[in-house]
Parts: sequence; C-alpha cells; structure tokens
Amino acid sequence: MLHVGRRLFGALSLALAAVPQLHGQDTMPVTVVRGARLLDIVRGTIVRPGVLLVQGDRILRVGGRDVPSGATTLDLGDVTLVPGLIDAHTHVTGQLEGDWVGAPVRETAADIALHGVLYAGRTLRAGFTTIRDVGAGGFADVALMRAIDAGRVTGPRIVPAANAIGITGGHCDATGWRPGVLEADWKQGVADGVDEAIKAVRYSAKHGAKVIKVCATAGVLSFEGPVGAQQLTDQELAAIVAEARRHGLKVAAHAHGDDGIAAAVRAGVASIEHGSVMSAATIALMKQRGTYLVPTAYLLSAIPLDRLPPQIRAKAESVIPRARDSHRRAIRAGVKVAFGTDAAVIPHGQNAKELSTYVEYGMTPLQAIRTATLNAADLLGVNDRGALAAGKLADVIAVPGNPLDDVKVLEQVSWVMKGGQVVPPVGATRVTAVRAARLLDLRTGRMRGPVAVTIENGRISAVGSEAPAGSVVTDLGDVTLLPGFIDSHVHLTSEIEGDWTLRAAREGAPDEALRGVANARKTLLAGFTTVRNVGAGGFTDVALMKAVDKGEVDGPHIVPAGHSLGITGGHCDQTGFAPEVLQMGPREGIADGVASLVEAVRQQVKYGAQVIKICATAGVLSFEATVGAQQPSDAELRAVVDEARRHGLKVAAHAHGAEGILAAVRAGVASIEHGSILTDEILAEMKQRGTYLVPTTYLRDIVREDLPEPLRSKRKSIAETAKASHRKAIEAGVKMAFGTDAGVFPHGQNAREFASLVSRGMTPLDALRNATINAADLLGVTDRGEIAPGKLADFVALPGNPLEDIRATERLAAVVKGGFLYRVSEKDRGVSRE
Repeated sequence: MLHVGRRLFGALSLALAAVPQLHGQDTMPVTVVRGARLLDIVRGTIVRPGVLLVQGDRILRVGGRDVPSGATTLDLGDVTLVPGLIDAHTHVTGQLEGDWVGAPVRETAADIALHGVLYAGRTLRAGFTTIRDVGAGGFADVALMRAIDAGRVTGPRIVPAANAIGITGGHCDATGWRPGVLEADWKQGVADGVDEAIKAVRYSAKHGAKVIKVCATAGVLSFEGPVGAQQLTDQELAAIVAEARRHGLKVAAHAHGDDGIAAAVRAGVASIEHGSVMSAATIALMKQRGTYLVPTAYLLSAIPLDRLPPQIRAKAESVIPRARDSHRRAIRAGVKVAFGTDAAVIPHGQNAKELSTYVEYGMTPLQAIRTATLNAADLLGVNDRGALAAGKLADVIAVPGNPLDDVKVLEQVSWVMKGGQVVPPVGATRVTAVRAARLLDLRTGRMRGPVAVTIENGRISAVGSEAPAGSVVTDLGDVTLLPGFIDSHVHLTSEIEGDWTLRAAREGAPDEALRGVANARKTLLAGFTTVRNVGAGGFTDVALMKAVDKGEVDGPHIVPAGHSLGITGGHCDQTGFAPEVLQMGPREGIADGVASLVEAVRQQVKYGAQVIKICATAGVLSFEATVGAQQPSDAELRAVVDEARRHGLKVAAHAHGAEGILAAVRAGVASIEHGSILTDEILAEMKQRGTYLVPTTYLRDIVREDLPEPLRSKRKSIAETAKASHRKAIEAGVKMAFGTDAGVFPHGQNAREFASLVSRGMTPLDALRNATINAADLLGVTDRGEIAPGKLADFVALPGNPLEDIRATERLAAVVKGGFLYRVSEKDRGVSRE
C-alpha cells in the first residue's frame, strides 16, 4: 500500500453537461473549477475570483460568469489556482535512502521502474504535473512514462532521457565496482569517441528517450575523483548535440566544473544541470546563447551528507559553497533559469522547496514560479502547458494564500488536476479494530455475529463479540467477514488484450512489471489478499512482490515463480517468432535434458522464485501444435521436482493432456494446473498422493473469439472436456485449490471462479474453502486462510450470506490487508480507500 501523500479536498460532486464542440468532439462534459484566486503567470497578477472551465483534458476558458447549464462545479474555496508545476531535473525511479550505493548490483530494471510508482505518485500530488527524468537504467523511465500515459500508474507526464551518456569511468558510468561488474557500453550510455557517442544517442532515441542527457563533467554522487573535471571531449559533445538535433531532441548536460560547462554550452546543449562552478565568462556565454541553467539549488542545503560515503561526502562539501555563489551570480546576470531539483537526492514530493531557494538567491516569487512553469515548458519544448489559458492542458493545482506574497505556499498543495482529471487522494489508515454483523467460520461452516476483529501490527490479536475497551472501532455494518481470498494461479504482469502476441518482443521487463501494478491493485480490491504468480518474464513477479512488500505498490502478497520452466519450442517457450528472436535458456526457464532443467530450477531460486512452475504439456495460448501432449520427459519432470524439494519449494505443473498429467503427478508435483483431461486412473493417483488440482474453471466458461488461430480452435477443442473433467474431480473428492489464470480474462474478476466451481457441483462452502484453507495449504503458508488470532489481518467484507448466494463474493464492500482497510466501490473496484 502507498503510505504517502496528503489528504486532498473532500468528495466533490460530479455531473455531466453538453457543451459546444472542442477538439473534434460534438459534446463533451464541462467542469468549472473555482477558487478564491487564480495566478495569471503570464501577466504576473492574481485574478479574483479564480474560475476555469475545463473540457476534456484542456482548459476551455479562464474567467467569466457564463457557465453551461448542468456543468460540474468544483468549488475549492479559499485557494489560489496555479498552473501545474514542471520539474526539469528528476530521477523518479530512485531515492538516496537505504543501501543506495549497493542498489545497482542488487536491483533489476523492473525493480527500478517499480520504485517509480511510489515516487511518481508523490511527485504528482506535490503539484508537479510534468517532469523531465534525466537518467534511469534499463529504460525504466521510458516504461514508467508509457505506464502513466496508459493510465496504469498515477504520476506526472514524463519526458524521459533513458540512459545518461558519458565516458568509461565517468560520472554516468557505474564507478566503484571491481572490474567485470556493471561493465557497460554505448547501449547503456557509456561511450568513448565520436562514433560511439553518436550510437549511444541513436540507441536511446530508438528505445524511447525524449531528451538526451550527457555527463559533461565529473560529479558528486559517484566514485571518480574530482567533482568538475570535463569528461566528454569538445568533439564528443558537439557530435551528441548534432545527432540529438537530427532526432528532434534537446540535450541536457550534467556539468559542475567551469571548463566542462563552457564546452557544453559551446556545443549547443539546451541546459546546464547543476552549474556549480561558473566563471563570469561562462555565465556571459550562457546568457548570449540562451542556454538554460537548471540549478538544483535546494539540494545544496538538503543533501543528507551523513548518508554519503566519505569520498563522496568530501566532494559534496567542497562544491556546495561554490555552487551557491555561482547560482547567485548567474541569476543576477539574467541567465535563463528552469526549475529542477535532482529529486532522488532530495525526497520526492519535496520538489517545491526549490522555489524558496531561488527567492533566497534574489528572484522574486513570480520569477521563481515562472521557472517551474513558463521557463520549464520552454526548455522542454512543450507549448501546451505552463500557464492557465484557453487551449492549454488542464493541469491545475490549488494552494493556500497568495504565492506572489509567499512562494512557500506552493509546498502546501491541497488539490491537483492533471489533464482534466482530479488526482485522487492517497493515504492508508491502519485500522485497529473492525466490527461487522457476521463472520463465516469456514472450518465449521457456521455463521456467527455480531463480531469484532482486533488487530495489532498487521495480525489478528482477538476475535470476539466486542472489541477490547478503549479500542478505536471501524464499523463495517451489515456485512459478512471472510478470510482474504487466495488465488493460486495468476499472471499479474500479463493480460490478453490488444496486440498481446507481440508484446514479448515489444516490451521489456520494466514495462511488464509496471503492467502488473494496476493488475495487482485490481486483484487486491477484488478480495484476493494472496496470490501465487505462476510465471513472469524477467523475474518481474519477484520485483512486484518486493515492491508490494515494501509498500511501493498496492497489491496482494505474492508467491512468485519467476520464469515458467519448459522445453525448447514448448508451451513455456516463446513460440510463434522467427529464429533468433527471443532466444531463451535455463535462466529464462527453457531447458532440455535433466542437467539443464536442474540448472533452470536453480536459476529461478537464485533470483527469488518461491515456487517452481513447469509446463508438463502443450497448452492453449501458444503456437505449438497440440493442446495436451506431454513435453518434458518423465525423467526431466522428476529431476525438476527433486531439485525444487532440495530448495524447499513445491512444483506447480501446467498440464492439459492425460499422459502429461499422470507423469507430473507421479513425479511428485504439488498441483496440476488446468487438468483438462482427467481419467479415472489420474483421479485415483491424485487422490492417493494428495496432489492438488487447480482447475481454472471460469476460464472455460468464457468465449475468446478475439484469439488468433490456431489458439482459438485449440481453446474450443478443450473447453467441454475440461468442464467434464472438473466435475469428475469434484465427485471423486480430489483436493482442489482455487486458481483462475487471471490474465487470460481481466484481472479483478477473479471471484467469478467461485460461481463456476459451484456450477460444476461444488458446494459454496467448499468453493470458499478452496480459496482460503485449501489454497493456504497448497502454498505452504500457515499464517492466513482463516480469521483467527495470530493470523495475518487479511479479510474481506461482503453483503449477505455467500453460502446462499456465492456471487456475493463478487460484490465486496471492503478488503483488509495487513490491517489496512480498503473501501471497495462499484467504479474501478475501489477507488476510495481508508
């Protein structure tokens, strides 16, 4: 859960109105935003009252009394409306905290991108609706930009630089490590010579960079020697700027020392970042050429020196006073200044503190605010933002008081609109006691009530008719409490939509991990507080698990499998692509022969898998010929199970066909996933061995005519057989655990599996046990699956009695995970949260 942010203004009533055409649409709703005041940043005046008409993502009109009939009105009261702010120097995927020095050798690009979810949300709610992100490894900032633009992640618009470009051993290289560790070339932005520098620009532009960042000089937070020595040569800098221009991109130059700053300015960079040591001649050159200074001034007083290694701390302390002097002189000289903070060195969300530093350096409040609006928009080359004016993007923030009198009020943003959409508040309140009308005991099948559940440190401390005296009780009303549901078969980082068959060749691990962010939240708000993720590329499910556990992302507890294991050309391989595309080996789960599969298990364990998934048979959503043919041999299956056991892990076997199912059961897997063709022999063997079936039944109730051939035909061929097999398994008393294969159908619809299980002949009570007691047993977790003292405070609240209406599981009122309460609304499965 995201334990950050401020409470914004209370609930605002919404209505729709038909208005004249704008942006090619005949009718669009209009929203009127009112405040006591509005900052006209162009004229430099305060307008009273402040009125904006917003249509779609744009400002339709500023001021005026004529309001279209039926328009929505948002009256924000005694506030000043200000254009959304722009930070031209951030690193939104990182933070100078914890073991930040060791992070590069511990974290993947997926981890880096997921950090950005938390920090992007903080940045947006602090009033920054656009940022320029000047350097992130693995194209994580590009992926974050795409995720935000697609609506999967809440955050500002991002202008990403991808890899910063610098020399071997320079500030943009990963210094401080032994030879052979984190060695990089031009693909990672480390370039030597003109030709490599040009290739580095082209590679960044190819993969989504919207600005080019160079390290013109040495820096502070790196282990090379001097702070300001020029690193890229004059020729390399000139080549980079020229190549960037051919791609329509500007260049931002990290530069501390005077020689490197002057060289970058002469080369034609758009901005100097930091600008710590500048001579009068260099300041004059910047003014002459119109080069922007992005001073990152607040960090000079806010940098946490005690978190820096001695060598880096010494560099910081040496440059800080010189930088303050340079910034003051540049401002006095009239050098163009654009707002930038180096957020990551300072905490994300504190970006606005930069403004008061500019005022200390001699700017007026208006001049300071213009650096974060008009000036920053000009530097970024975007003319659709930076002012509250007709036709501009409806990026608006609200602050108390008058920012022209006190620029620090911009540190107190109370309301944010981005592109015409009000940014919802974020903040989780830990509940200590919850009261409900009823609780269903799944062990006995009995209903009890009223009931109070008391919580301490994320665990249930007591369950009784009343909470202990003095408790702060949250009353959920006329609802039934059940343990948080467990889905034993999901793919959080995948979904079958759009051009999904090519996604593996288009998107990287950061994209996949960020795709999982929205899906994880939907899953949690559907009542599933734990999931087993049975396969994800690039260990993105491991990264997502860590992000959820650290509170960076809302989502269920995750038991990750890493890559699914399978044979070359099998269901777990990337079939359907040309040779040499997406070649995979044991680390990616593709292995042939006993020794290679053992290595594949070890690779998954090494990088964080907590369960092993193997594709025992061919499948549906892959381009090999048959649905159910056995793929690994009996010996290979046994080797996988034996190796997993040595690591204390269970094995889940994707298996459709009878031969492969039986081989997997005999090999000792913990569960059969899907189990589409189950013979009497298989059922007897599963029952004798206690092998679980995870049937994914709802999957067979839905039609996917949008699938390409031969996938559509394979799916149809197996649907009825699977339904019959699952009925037989229920009748035979085979152990079953709840699993959906969410991703094939939309995440958040997991609870539809309950009704499908009941339609196959299972009782509602057994269906609920499948998703709680049984699933916890399969996953080997003893701290969940029941509402009882000592268990995790993971439970759901739903209307009515699910034993009488199993579909009540699809109409949750609230979810509690680890003692944090989520209110579930009809829209988006729970936008509001306590």
